[in-house]
Amino acid sequence: MIRPVITGDPVLSPVMSIGQAPGIHEAKVMRPFGWTAGKTLFKWFEGIGLDEEAFRQRVYMSAVCRSLPHPSGLSTWPRTEPGKTLLQDALQAMAAHPAWQRLLETERRE
Repeated sequence: MIRPVITGDPVLSPVMSIGQAPGIHEAKVMRPFGWTAGKTLFKWFEGIGLDEEAFRQRVYMSAVCRSLPHPSGLSTWPRTEPGKTLLQDALQAMAAHPAWQRLLETERRE
């Protein structure tokens, strides 16, 4: 494992985000998804109702041990089939989940 271990702020939440393979930049900013992958991830979540700031405040974030599963570190998975369709299906299922709906309700009230 490459150190340091990177976790988000302590948040009591019905939703957890456990990421994979944090990169070298996350170690610099000490936040999960704090660099390029985070820009993509938070764009997806914004599409189902929470921007990055709200997500980080309401969802517990952490990561598994750092490793790079793709030799280049770049994956085409969310841009090509079947990953593209699977991603959209997963985001829609997440958006419909009661725990996600509670997060959105709390965000709208504030």
